[in-house]
Amino acid sequence: KPAKLCEMKDGAFLTFCRIDLTGITALEVFADTPLEGSKLELHIGSPEGRIAGTASLQGAGPVSIAIDRSALPTDGSLQDLYLVAVNEKESSKAVVAIDWVKFKM
Repeated sequence: KPAKLCEMKDGAFLTFCRIDLTGITALEVFADTPLEGSKLELHIGSPEGRIAGTASLQGAGPVSIAIDRSALPTDGSLQDLYLVAVNEKESSKAVVAIDWVKFKM
């Protein structure tokens, strides 16, 4: 079984600061969830910012979060990205464990 980079409760997030999203089409994430209804959301600017992508999770394995280009600023500026764990039914338990994250071109 792969090592875990982190375990995340509902609302927890990983931050990627000042990312140049030119040519980036998706984030690929190896995620493991024991809970129904878990998902990952990709937010721009803050953990509550505009949603640029989402992926529902089931069990363990790689998931791809396509980036909605229309959610991104058009000025080409560097962006802070937030990978947010979501499971509104379970706020006290870890809803997802992350092993790795890849930026896909």
